Amino acid sequence: PDTQVVGLSEFNAETQEQLDSLQPDVVIIDADQLNRSDVTDTVLSCLPNVKIVGLSLERAHITVSYLQQQTGAAVEDLVSAVRSLPLDNDWATKKRQMRILAAIQGPLGQRMVDTISQYAPSHWNVSIWRAPPLMPPDKVDLVRMLPKHMAAADLVLAVAESEHFGMLLPEIAFRSGARAVVAPVENPRWYSAQTLERIQTKLNANAVAYAFPKPFCSLTMRTYNEGQWRVEYQDAHIEEFARYFGRPELRILVGEDGKVSRCEVRREMACGLARELAEALFGCDADQVEQCASSILESCACSNGLFTDFDYRVPLRQVSHSIIHEALRREMEPYLSGFGSKVQ
Repeated sequence: PDTQVVGLSEFNAETQEQLDSLQPDVVIIDADQLNRSDVTDTVLSCLPNVKIVGLSLERAHITVSYLQQQTGAAVEDLVSAVRSLPLDNDWATKKRQMRILAAIQGPLGQRMVDTISQYAPSHWNVSIWRAPPLMPPDKVDLVRMLPKHMAAADLVLAVAESEHFGMLLPEIAFRSGARAVVAPVENPRWYSAQTLERIQTKLNANAVAYAFPKPFCSLTMRTYNEGQWRVEYQDAHIEEFARYFGRPELRILVGEDGKVSRCEVRREMACGLARELAEALFGCDADQVEQCASSILESCACSNGLFTDFDYRVPLRQVSHSIIHEALRREMEPYLSGFGSKVQ
């Protein structure tokens, strides 16, 4: 009774005229058609605030398009999906929201959630599920630990401190409806090569994108991991996350006295270390920046990175420290070469 179909059309030259005439609240499109992007662009150019639902009859999937962002979950009832859309005038502020489910275990996960909750952009909505510290090795028992209904999410951020936790990722993504997973490998004992392969196979089967950055601070908006183990990915949700958290980016200014006069964090590390560095480096002599950073890193290094990684052949914290020093050198090089005698 609360829904009325006002029109049905093929996508053609008259589509825009029909949209102008009908002014629908919701437009349902064929999600599997090859020219889907053209259809979406036409609809949005005509009705910028319209709600778009992409329907895949073959896969029984529904995709809700928030302008240029897309989220989705497998559902059976199209009407329920349409009714779940916001119908008030606040759509413009909701259309870009990204829902993150943080599935964490232990103090490292809590530290990362605290950092992300504090510095995340206003259009992010972060929910938390805390796994128990002790987890059974049997997969059936593991799945039983999950709540039947998990918070709806576009992206799952999974920070484990158990080798069994990773096997839950496909089920967590399924129950939350997430289309992407970010699971940092801060300890090589958490994810063996065989475990990662099994998890990735299941995520691929469910069309869920993923990133397993090792270490977390190697994550960028296009890649993760270092050197020959660098992996490229293409996913809007992971890219959106990596816009704000991942590989550290700093903006450092040095005054005429050769001291750091400003240190701005452009991209934070999920553990919050970039801001700790920024505060500590203020007032530091330009030629002492890396030495000062090394002292800070040694005093607050995460114990999870002490184990030697089977790919890098060095402890992960050493890889992380190299990433941080690279970010500092990139910023300090112009000053060290430009000021000459002032900073030597």
